[in-house]
Amino acid sequence: MGDGKKMNYCIGFLFLSITLLPFVSTFCGNGQRLECSIPWFGEFVDQSLTSASKMFEPACIFHDYCYRHGPCTFGETKQSCDDQFLRHMEYLCSRQKRGFDLFKCLAEARLFHGGVELFGDPYWVPQDCSLCRYKNIVVQHSISSNETQLKLQALFDTNLYSKYYFPEQPLDSTALFQNFIQEGAQKGKMPSIVFDPQFYLMRYYELYQLFGPSGWENATNHFVEQGQSDGRQGSILFEPQWYISTYNLSSQFSSFDYQSIYTEYLTTGLAAGRAGSIAWDPQYYLQRYEDVATMSRTSTNPYHEAAIHFIVQGLMEGRVGSALFNAADYLASNEQLRTSLGNTSYYWASVHYFVHGR
Repeated sequence: MGDGKKMNYCIGFLFLSITLLPFVSTFCGNGQRLECSIPWFGEFVDQSLTSASKMFEPACIFHDYCYRHGPCTFGETKQSCDDQFLRHMEYLCSRQKRGFDLFKCLAEARLFHGGVELFGDPYWVPQDCSLCRYKNIVVQHSISSNETQLKLQALFDTNLYSKYYFPEQPLDSTALFQNFIQEGAQKGKMPSIVFDPQFYLMRYYELYQLFGPSGWENATNHFVEQGQSDGRQGSILFEPQWYISTYNLSSQFSSFDYQSIYTEYLTTGLAAGRAGSIAWDPQYYLQRYEDVATMSRTSTNPYHEAAIHFIVQGLMEGRVGSALFNAADYLASNEQLRTSLGNTSYYWASVHYFVHGR
């Protein structure tokens, strides 16, 4: 690393150390914000610090809680809070980065950790802390903003939502979308074949920890505002990195342009019969199940109809969505999983595969 780069990291370290430290939650504290805070001039010191602060946000939030409430609620020490902070950041790096980017991410995690170790004492509250079971807290991120709703509309699948949740009660597209905004997101309903909030929370442990087991509206907001463009997998049916690799699409899109990859699959890829993930291949599904093929022939997009059938009905019945993955076989081969889930929990077996099985 050159001398100039070293100086940037040293200066960034000092700025970061002063501004990263705890902010108290509106849920358990006095209304101070929770975040990884970088001062406005941080970008001029080192741009990577700003992007790292966004990625480390879940770890920063729990570190903030730990400093303010950890001593009283869980008997934490400053050292244990700082050590958990480092482990959480390292976990985030391992889930999102590879190769040199992983090495760089881990170095930035140690930079953040060093900042709170050296400069965190004024923010550590061992005596005056209040009780707060922050490890199970739900941090609210609403989908009520117009900007977020416009992004959701681009993903929203009227046909899927109608057949899944209102099969006996026909509603127009506006009413269906409003239902999702007003109550569907809070209940974990699936707005698109490429996004399932229940899958998303289980797929990414740090989000489950941050939002809680029923934080589906938070998960929806996270996906449309960040997760989609980060290339995170939003459902069993579509895994962007796998899709790019399988169809050799890296040359057609700028590096890490995952937003366009999602759009391409919804508008072009699925209609062409392309598989979206190791668990979903529409051509295979229609060839294997004649009843679905017959039903789909009347549609202008038979592969889309096949995807809806698989999600709404097929997977729950144990039907196989791809030659590469069979949820029933996966469940049958894992006795401990069968004991936990039962013999016919094919959806959750599929979720388990993506989270733990590979």
